[in-house]
Amino acid sequence: MFGPKLVIGAVHGYAVGGGLEWLLNCDLVVAADDLVAFFPEMQLGHFVTGGVTHLLPQAVGHQRAMELFVLGERQDAQALHRLGLVNLRWCRAPGCCPPPWPWPGRWQSAPPSPRRGSSGC
Repeated sequence: MFGPKLVIGAVHGYAVGGGLEWLLNCDLVVAADDLVAFFPEMQLGHFVTGGVTHLLPQAVGHQRAMELFVLGERQDAQALHRLGLVNLRWCRAPGCCPPPWPWPGRWQSAPPSPRRGSSGC
């Protein structure tokens, strides 16, 4: 994040606590339909720490971020897509297509500054 190259994350399964924080550090995110993401810290008597306390409120707003932190509710790929934290979703069930990768081909020929423009660099 904020480096010279885009970070495109593909995630499936569980992204819990720090795993969800890694997702937030990606420039673009492709998520499988089996994704389950949440912050369990409050349920364990701890508070969420690290960069996520800065990144998540910027991405979804303070009140929604606090709801995700404090309640620790499990979010699926569709919910994260609605929040703007996931760019694309794909199905991992047997017979489904592989994940779509529309971005790399479009940005390979672009100069570095437009590639980083979405991250504010």
